[in-house]
Amino acid sequence: MTLADAIARFTTYLQDMRYSPHTVARYRTLTGHFGKHLSRVGLDLARVDRTVVQDFLRLPGISGEPLSAGTRNGRLAALRTFFDFCWREGWVKRSPAEEVDFAREPDRSPAYLSYGEYQRLLEAIIQVEHFLRKLAHMLTSELLARRRRGRRSQARAPSQLLDT
Repeated sequence: MTLADAIARFTTYLQDMRYSPHTVARYRTLTGHFGKHLSRVGLDLARVDRTVVQDFLRLPGISGEPLSAGTRNGRLAALRTFFDFCWREGWVKRSPAEEVDFAREPDRSPAYLSYGEYQRLLEAIIQVEHFLRKLAHMLTSELLARRRRGRRSQARAPSQLLDT
């Protein structure tokens, strides 16, 4: 079984299992990159071990910068799914990706507004709400006045209504 064939069958499996199209495309891309990495180091699928997976996960991203924990974990998740599939198909004896731990992601606690920021936000909302109510009232009044006059006068721009 060539690596290209394994990736093609893996992609079909993901589609059959109703993975999202985005996930299928992402996993296909990542396993393809992993296949290129294996070609560079001269290994086939059966000889991959934990260190090969770790070396792949250490490769920099497109920008040349080290991968973020989230990106690294996404790559590892794709490789774990791929090697689990390969193990079930009998192409590998074990999943080397299972021996690699996920990176610890930084805590992303939600940001909160200070009391002062909250007060300023409420004041801004009230000002906008007051302006919109005033504008709606003036536009409604203008339309009703035209209807009562029974003629279609030239409409004034909203900015002209605010000046009156």
